[in-house]
Amino acid sequence: MPEQNDDNASGNSHQEETFSPLIKAYIDQEIQKAHEADERSRKKKWKNSWRSASPITKGTFIIASAVALATVGYCIIAGLQLTEMKHTNELTQKALDGSDKTLQATLAKLQGQIDATNALSGHAKDQADQASMANQAYLQTDRPWVGIVFNVADWVPDKTPVATVYFVNSGRRPAQIIETELDSGDFESLPNPPIYTALPNDVRGSGLILPNSNANNTKTFEKLTTSRLEQLGSRKKAFFIYASIDYKDVKTGQKHWTHGCIRYLPGFTNAMNGFVNCTEYNQSDEEAKKP
Repeated sequence: MPEQNDDNASGNSHQEETFSPLIKAYIDQEIQKAHEADERSRKKKWKNSWRSASPITKGTFIIASAVALATVGYCIIAGLQLTEMKHTNELTQKALDGSDKTLQATLAKLQGQIDATNALSGHAKDQADQASMANQAYLQTDRPWVGIVFNVADWVPDKTPVATVYFVNSGRRPAQIIETELDSGDFESLPNPPIYTALPNDVRGSGLILPNSNANNTKTFEKLTTSRLEQLGSRKKAFFIYASIDYKDVKTGQKHWTHGCIRYLPGFTNAMNGFVNCTEYNQSDEEAKKP
């Protein structure tokens, strides 16, 4: 009897193992059918709902869907554009960084060239200045130099004195006369500037004085009397003879001038019959420039 029970138990176990897959398959099939039926029912309800919806509802839904799709599309495009812009900005910044470095290098090179040019220009200017100074020195050395020399003849009682002024060129180039003047007068002190009375033999605007040569002008005075000499001897006033010349360098056209003056000194004996150089008015333009 115990062996028979074991056989029955083994048979039951085998039957359970045989039916279990079938039952599971059946259950899965029924679940699938239920899902399909539910999906068909949901679709049918959607179709029935769509058919029963009013045109306004349908239009609203279509517009909302379109707006949603457009919004999604815009977001996608905007995102792509933003990414592209960011990438472009990065490339631009790199390019600018590179351009800035190139620009700085170019500017530094240009500045170096400018500095070199300025240095050369300064050196050239120094050389030009030195050459100009040397040229000016040469021109000054060879320029005409006109001095004034006086001579007074017959300065004795009962004679008619004559004053002669010589304009002597001791320079190396000719001097073109612009104007010469000669005059005289009794003064306590020589006026500054002295007054000139035009004389027929004054030279104006013509004539050359060659190197180591001269031009001259003369003035004849009244007959010298004893009373005139006594008047001058009182020394209330002095008798002055003065002259001037304006001339220019024939090479450079530069204008120059020279003034000269002598005065009678009563009781003084010399080769000039008592005439001596004035302490004033004996000057040239070059001497006037000196401090």
